[in-house]
Amino acid sequence: MEVSRNAADDNARIAWVLFGSALFQGISFPTFRKVFTAIFVAYPGDRLWNFPLPAETALLRVAKAELGCIAWDNLEQLPGIFWSTGSFVRHHGPLADWLKQHTVRELWRDLGEIHFMGKKAHRPKALHALLRLLAP
Repeated sequence: MEVSRNAADDNARIAWVLFGSALFQGISFPTFRKVFTAIFVAYPGDRLWNFPLPAETALLRVAKAELGCIAWDNLEQLPGIFWSTGSFVRHHGPLADWLKQHTVRELWRDLGEIHFMGKKAHRPKALHALLRLLAP
């Protein structure tokens, strides 16, 4: 949520919440924050979904610089999560409209399009974060 607050508009905020929700797996929260913030700084705002998209090696280099000697089993999934979140934004955007025009069941189904979003409890985590983001 902290990084998404720095995004320029609702579409970017929602997109970065989705990316973070899928990415935050198998890593401590402080380490996740460092990696997530570094990716946001390197590829801010709409770079998540607008072309040209960063190369796999560039994304991994940013993450590895923050991880240092910390092992993260899902590191190799990071580019796929980044790219699939971008594809999701291009397909469903503007995301504020997508949220308002769909039922929770439809949102749940759509979130499965993001790589690794279907693992464990990450769809409910994403929905909860999105609803908090839209709350007055």
